[in-house]
Amino acid sequence: MTTNEIFPIDLTKYTKLSFSLDKNNLTKDELSALKSNIKLIRAAIVLATGISTAKGTGGHTGGAFDVVPEYEIIRAFQRQNEVIHKEVFEDSGHRAIVHYVMAALDGCIDYEALLTYRQYKSRLHGHLEKGFLPCINQTTGRLGAAWGIVNGKAIANCDKKFMVFSTDGAMLEGSNAEAARVARAQNLATKIFIDDNNTTICAKPSDYMKGYDIYQTLKGHGINANICDGEDYQGLYCAVRDAINSDGPYALVIRRPMAPGLDNLEGTLSIHDSIGKGEAITYLRSREFNKAAEYLETVEKNTSSFKNMKTTSLLLSEKPSYPRKEFGKYITKFLDNLAEEQRKNYLLVDNDLIYSSSSEIFADKYPQNTVRGGPQERGNWLLASGFGTVSGHQAFYTTFSAFLEMIISEIVMGNLIDSNVLAFFSHAGVDGISDNNTHFAPNIFYADIKLQQVERNLNLYFPADDLQMEAVLERVINECGLRFVFSTRAESYRILKQDNTPYFSKENGYKFVLGKDEMLMDGTDGYIVTYGSMVYRVIQAVEILKAGGIRLGVVNKPHLNIVDEEMLKIIGTSPSVIVVEDQGRATGLGSKMGTILLERGFSPKFLSLGITKEGIGGQHEQIINQGLDPDGIAESIKKMFKY
Repeated sequence: MTTNEIFPIDLTKYTKLSFSLDKNNLTKDELSALKSNIKLIRAAIVLATGISTAKGTGGHTGGAFDVVPEYEIIRAFQRQNEVIHKEVFEDSGHRAIVHYVMAALDGCIDYEALLTYRQYKSRLHGHLEKGFLPCINQTTGRLGAAWGIVNGKAIANCDKKFMVFSTDGAMLEGSNAEAARVARAQNLATKIFIDDNNTTICAKPSDYMKGYDIYQTLKGHGINANICDGEDYQGLYCAVRDAINSDGPYALVIRRPMAPGLDNLEGTLSIHDSIGKGEAITYLRSREFNKAAEYLETVEKNTSSFKNMKTTSLLLSEKPSYPRKEFGKYITKFLDNLAEEQRKNYLLVDNDLIYSSSSEIFADKYPQNTVRGGPQERGNWLLASGFGTVSGHQAFYTTFSAFLEMIISEIVMGNLIDSNVLAFFSHAGVDGISDNNTHFAPNIFYADIKLQQVERNLNLYFPADDLQMEAVLERVINECGLRFVFSTRAESYRILKQDNTPYFSKENGYKFVLGKDEMLMDGTDGYIVTYGSMVYRVIQAVEILKAGGIRLGVVNKPHLNIVDEEMLKIIGTSPSVIVVEDQGRATGLGSKMGTILLERGFSPKFLSLGITKEGIGGQHEQIINQGLDPDGIAESIKKMFKY
């Protein structure tokens, strides 16, 4: 994305520092220049993420703000010492903006590009992604991946020393423990700089992980380690120099509150995410970046391009809602209706993403029934599975759908031990995903690991709106086996009848039935099978097609991995079947539906529409990019009919 605007912070005031590894301390002038650079870079981060907040795409300020001092010191060492690999590797996706600012300072991207952080087609995604910018040659995917990857690079480039930024949250991931042991065993020159700010997304590790100490843990793995104050720049300089000069692997645990000096936000959980527009303006003005503050005042929120058109059959609510917010509300209400003795049989295990599903309501009301496990998806799943093996017990498990791919082996184990777990995975698909490909979740069917002839229950559900979400949860909460319930990150619209009453309302007599597909609309030219937030888009696509003489019905399939033989016969004997989903075309429902139809002797015209492309930034634009907005769906179906 290009812009004719001028970046309203004068980054030409940046001083390129260069330090020798033999230099014991910074001079007064060097320390002054370092402080000036830190102030300038932190202001640029506040502005860029403040703009992203104002536009509605978030952006994560705190972690990026934190690591500026050590990043600047490392860059100064890199400029004068060939032994240091020229790239700084990132273990936390939420610090992408600091890397973009450094790229701008190095002339790799225009300063003005920073104004478009996280925006549609900007290429400055919420996580670093290789291939989108010429100066970014790494991808920060799941937490805890970088150290292990860099170990491999260190073996391939044994004459270089490698710099890796990590966090207290990332160090909780089991993959970092494995990477530490390998680095020590192979004596690899990987230097790990850990921003130990005692803050993850939803809580403080000192509260939910009592007894855990990063420094002591790394020492236990055999890693040489040190601790320093991240805001004592002279001391930090010496500690970074010692880390780089050391032989083999080394870890520097850098302690500071999150976003130090960022006014009343310092040390708060909220600043892990993006700074608010007003707070960013206040910060910039107080540091005399007045042009930046004035620019930010003019920034307005982006709006979705979705138009709630009138339809002649089913209607859509005027205002959207968030199906993912229903999970925490429902399990809280469920426990409210139990006797105190019965409540002991239920446990919520959260992976530091509790606010995404409103599960903080449950955690606050029933702390004795909650394990805030932090970002430890594998261990947390096994914990939930173990609890769910006890007779009469049910575990709840919450995280993002992208992280389902991290626990496939553990899901298999939970199934083998006959565990009872109701797992809620939000942020499925690509709908409204800000962090682009690294947070896409197009492979939720990976969870369907059940063998066909085994009787254990393992079921996948994807409700169409918030009311159906409640109906599904009510039906499956006390079922046996593993149950996976999914929702998108994005808002969705309620499905309404012609009288404007909710289709999936209990008051309207709706009841979710296991294994049954739902005929929402009949059609003469075939049927679209869909689920989740694609339902409301398909309803509109059907209306667009109707105007052109193509009349298709709509089948909602909220129970994803069970075949409804009666409905299959109806759609299989129709002229055409189209599957529309916000999942990967290679692994989603569409990849299975053709086989299911053929096995039963049905051969309608068949089309599968799903995720086929890489992301391009933004939020609501991701669906449009995949051709899964109502117009895109209609256009693909017209081609099928050669219309």
